[in-house]
Amino acid sequence: MPRRAGGSSELRDLLSAHHAYERERWDAAAVVNWERRRPETRGPRPEPRGVSDFERALRAGADVPVSSGQLFRALQWAGRTSDAGRFSWRGHDFKSRFVVRGTRLEPA
Repeated sequence: MPRRAGGSSELRDLLSAHHAYERERWDAAAVVNWERRRPETRGPRPEPRGVSDFERALRAGADVPVSSGQLFRALQWAGRTSDAGRFSWRGHDFKSRFVVRGTRLEPA
């Protein structure tokens, strides 16, 4: 799916959707952790984070830097294990930095 010469806006949509999913999980975990504290030690209830700059940049079509780990997690989440393997710790692009430019994935 992500190719250095080619690709589609599917990569942007996938990264944005995965980031939103992770953000919702983090927000839910923050509330659970807050609820587990003793009432006298609790601070204010954590607020949801809202849309991140990363998601806004992806949706706006800006050049967005991504790591191989971000690509791996997003592709695994989407069930694209064969594509994700390239970015895993055994893949040849592990620890590489990339930039999503337009509809293309390019090395940084």
